[in-house]
Amino acid sequence: MREKKNKLMKKLKLGRLAEKRNKQVISLKKSIISDLKFYFFISAAISISLGFWFLISVEISDLINNDILINLLGWSFGFFTLSISIYALILKFTRSTTISNYI
Repeated sequence: MREKKNKLMKKLKLGRLAEKRNKQVISLKKSIISDLKFYFFISAAISISLGFWFLISVEISDLINNDILINLLGWSFGFFTLSISIYALILKFTRSTTISNYI
């Protein structure tokens, strides 16, 4: 009788552990999906900003024939958008719990 009780208790304990593990896996998958959404948003923002940079530089080059001014304006805008995206990625890495789990 006692052996049956011990076997049932082990099964219950293993079942609870498996259930807890499944919940952890589901929450990890959700956090990975949210991280991927964030990285997609950042990459889309970078590509859109670079597209606008290209359009602005083309329009300005039609208006102004000074190549140095156009290059300076384009590079400053590009570095500005790149620095904002890098800052956002640094914030995401430092505040994320899933990245620290992988390391």
